[in-house]
This record gives sequence, C-alpha cells and structure tokens, in this order.
Amino acid sequence: MHNIAEKHSSEGEPTSASPDRPLVAEWKRSWRPGVAALVGGSVCFALYSTIASMFVIPLQEKFGWSRGEISSAYSFGIASALLAPFLGRMVDRFGPRLIILVSIGVTTGCYAGFTLMSGSLAQYYAIYLVLSIFGLFLTGLTFARVIVGEFKQTTGTALAFSRLGLASTSAIVPLVLYPIMKHYGASGGFAFLAVLQLVIALPLAWLWLPRRRESASANRVGRIWGGVGSLLFSNPKIAVVALAAVLNYAPVLTLASQLQPLAIAKGLPAQNAVLLISVLGMSAGIGALLSGYLIDRFWAPAVAFTLNLFPAAACLLLLDASPSPWVIYVSVAMLGLGQGVEVDIVAFLIARYFPLTHYSTIYGMVVLAISLGSAAGASGIGLLYDTYHSYDVAIAMCSAAFFLSALFYLAMGRYPSVPCRDLS
Repeated sequence: MHNIAEKHSSEGEPTSASPDRPLVAEWKRSWRPGVAALVGGSVCFALYSTIASMFVIPLQEKFGWSRGEISSAYSFGIASALLAPFLGRMVDRFGPRLIILVSIGVTTGCYAGFTLMSGSLAQYYAIYLVLSIFGLFLTGLTFARVIVGEFKQTTGTALAFSRLGLASTSAIVPLVLYPIMKHYGASGGFAFLAVLQLVIALPLAWLWLPRRRESASANRVGRIWGGVGSLLFSNPKIAVVALAAVLNYAPVLTLASQLQPLAIAKGLPAQNAVLLISVLGMSAGIGALLSGYLIDRFWAPAVAFTLNLFPAAACLLLLDASPSPWVIYVSVAMLGLGQGVEVDIVAFLIARYFPLTHYSTIYGMVVLAISLGSAAGASGIGLLYDTYHSYDVAIAMCSAAFFLSALFYLAMGRYPSVPCRDLS
C-alpha cells in the first residue's frame, strides 16, 4: 500500500520534513521565469477564452451578424485541440521561449486584424482560426512547461500561483474592458487585449523566459508529425493520466454548461442561480491552491483521489428532487474544488512521471482528450434532459465519472524512483 506521505526521490525534490525552505530557495533562484509564465498565462489567449462572451453583442451590433454566426467560430477550438499533441511536440522540439514569443506576435496581429474587419464573416472566421491555433501555444502547453522546468521542488505550489493569476485577471479585466467597449465597441476591446500582450507579456517573455535547453539531447524528440503515436504507445500511463483528466474535467464543464437551468430545475430562484457561477469560480481557485500545496507534500495520486470524492459526492446531493438552496450552493462549491484540482495535478503528474523533454507533447494529448470529452458532455447533457425531462441521469453519470477519475489517478502508481528515460 502506498505511503501517502511518500518522500520524493533525491533528485533535488523535497521531503515532507521541511516544506517551506525549498519554496523560498526556488523562488529566489527562479522567480523571473516564474513571473513571466504567470503573467503570460494570465493576460494572453487563456484570458480571452474567459471573456469572449463580452464581444458577442458588440460584434452583433457593429456588423449585424447573428449570435449563432459569431459563436460558430468557437468550434475552431476543437480543431486546434486536435492539433494539440503535434503543437506540443513543436514546443518540446524548439523550446517554449521561441514558441511563446512568436505566438504573442501572431495573436496580437489577430487582435489587430479584428479591429480592421470590414464585416465579412469569412474574414472573421479566418482570423479566429489562426488565433485559436497560435493561442493554444499561450496556455499551459508552454507556460506550465516553463514552470515545471524551473521549479523542481515546489512544482505544485508554483502551478497553483499561476492558476491564481488567470483567476485574478479573469475577474479584474472585464471591469476595465466594459467601459472601453462601451465607448469604442469591439474594436476597442480587441485593441486593449493587443496592448496587454505587447506591453506586459512580450517584454517579460523576452527578458525573463530561459533561453537555455536542458541538454544537447533534450530536444531530439523525433519528427513532429511522426512521434506522437509512438510516444503514446510507449508508455500506458500516458493514457491513464489522460483518462483521469477527462473523467474529472469533462463532467465539471458538462454541469457548468447547464448550471443555471439545472439549479432552477432543482428549485432555486432564477435570480439566485446566477450567483452559482461565482461560487463555482471561487471554489475552483481554492481547489487549485489547495491541491498545489498538498501535492508538493504528499503523494499526488492520493491527493487527486481524495479531492475527486468531493464533486462525486456533490452530484449525489444534487440527485435530491428538492434540495435546499444551501445544499445546491455547497454542491456547486464542491464541484468547483474538482475543477481546481484537475489543472494543477495533471500538470504536476506529467512532469513527475514522464521525461521533461516530452512534457508539452503529453500535455497536448491530455488537452485533446479533455476537449473531446467536454464537447461530448456539453451536448450530451442537453440530449439527456430532452429525453428524460430531468438532469438526474446526467448528474448520476457525472458522479460515476468523478469516482472513476479518482481510481485512475491511483492507478498511476508510485513515483519513478529514478529520472524517466527519454522515450523518443
């Protein structure tokens, strides 16, 4: 049986005896790339993904497009997710710094392109497709790669801080963006996002992201288009961590996509149901910080197993035909904990179980799995409601998914006792 307080191996990683000293020492040494990654992950494409809905009505008013026509561009996110493993392979081959700098330039150009649109939907779709592909390079695919490469002893804590940065900008930027867009429309909003990247993210990435590579052989990761499949089949634990991730994250997004109507169906007044989105977001932030702290001190699969039981239990509480408002709020908070767990723990596990030279490739595989699972869940919950005139079947399936995710995390087994060999 695994020792939950299992000490990390001696390759510069902490034991549970003195958890705070490594944090201070590593941040003294690596705070610059850490801050560059935190800021980049907080003001680049990941931020736009959280505030994209603010542009729907302004674009509709300016060009006369329907909301369906505008939101159809979001489907390009699935297309970019299909490319995620190959894009991750590029990051592993060329290093995150170059990829990040190029992608900041391209996505800034896309924001500028949005301000110059003439009203052609084809033009909007073309720009959005490029933004979706290069924007994926400005997510955990690269920024988490920087963090796990710099923070060997306090990986979980550093990842948690980076997640908190995005949560903060997602809360603050809309307050600044709203008056700008009120006066200058969608073009003003896109211009603001371009300036954020050029003035804040680009200089920090240029100055503080590491130029070095791990070793002369670290980037010999094989052909970009030919190595992904062989990498997947070379280690079955890649599939295990991908399944654990999708069974955790997809049900959260599935329930979140119908959160307000689900709560109303369970008896919560419509005006109170709106607050559930804030509850979900705040609890996700708490979950990220909690999991980040714990995985630096205890065996990460056990932490993931334990924290996944909270959303599994939350779904069981929501199966009550007429739960009290407090039960609904508490259940949604428990779901948020599950959402906060996934990003930090999966990023940590990829760094802990697999070679760093393949980090972004494996991360891309997980992104693909999550995207496909989330798309299926978001459409499936609506179909299940139409069939049974109730959300209970979908809620029960989500509860089972959380529990299975917890078991898959345990199936990762002990940490490797020696550094992983290059799989290429």
